[in-house]
Amino acid sequence: MGDDEDNNAFWSSRWSDDPSWHLDEVNPHLRRHLSHLAPPPGRHRIFVPLCGKSLDLKWLHSKGHSVVGVELVEEVVKNFFEENEPNYLVKDLGWGTLYTNARRSLQIYVGDIFKLKMEELGRFDGVWDRGALVSIPEARRAEDRGALVSIPEARRAEYAAIIRRLLRPHFRYLLNNFLYRPPEKFEGPPYTVPNYTVHELFGQIAIWKILETEEMMSKEEMQARGLEVAMQVFLLLTPKHL
Repeated sequence: MGDDEDNNAFWSSRWSDDPSWHLDEVNPHLRRHLSHLAPPPGRHRIFVPLCGKSLDLKWLHSKGHSVVGVELVEEVVKNFFEENEPNYLVKDLGWGTLYTNARRSLQIYVGDIFKLKMEELGRFDGVWDRGALVSIPEARRAEDRGALVSIPEARRAEYAAIIRRLLRPHFRYLLNNFLYRPPEKFEGPPYTVPNYTVHELFGQIAIWKILETEEMMSKEEMQARGLEVAMQVFLLLTPKHL
């Protein structure tokens, strides 16, 4: 089995066995920062990579926005539409499968984000990256943890290149990041993505600012894990030229 197949099998297994990262509610941080992601007034086209069956999709759609997700595991996408948009449509595109509501304003493409014809998705005003970038390991961490096979070090750069091609000129990119220190004490996912890595990936086109930080563990739990820092960081990336 190749690297991609192993990675895909891992995430399929995680969804079947222990989807502990899935929230049964709308992400409260998204609620707080929606005006940064999709400034009023107006309706925006928003992309949610590696979306799972997040209720964020339905909530963003309820606010009048057009929402497009990408998810690897088809059963998860099917469950989302059965639970939230029962009159959904399914279309085999040849290079992927599209699930959509009747108005085509809420859609999820099924497939590997690195293999789908992402240019077919069009351009987006906003990206809600709630766990995509931080789920892509560096090669050395993939080798160390054993559950995920080694993914080339260029994988994050490849992911960032995909996202950059999807952005409209006046984009807003809301990134749910994670920081652990020392990083080797928490193998992930989600993986730590240092701010300098965000700058390396998007610094040519974007400036970023921290909207919010939140501790993820008590001091006692961090000490037990050998961590000095464990926090979520919410970053807003906007065009460099504005």
